[in-house]
Amino acid sequence: MNGAMLKQLSVTNIHRIDIRELPIGVYFVQVVSGVSNKTFRLIKN
Repeated sequence: MNGAMLKQLSVTNIHRIDIRELPIGVYFVQVVSGVSNKTFRLIKN
């Protein structure tokens, strides 16, 4: 598996992120909020 940062956003009070321009694949999304971090696996079909 190869990895590269494809998009970095700095947002406040957002509940949706537009991923329409990303090709089909598996992505890892890391959310950083203050001192807590959470990583999610996103599968785009």
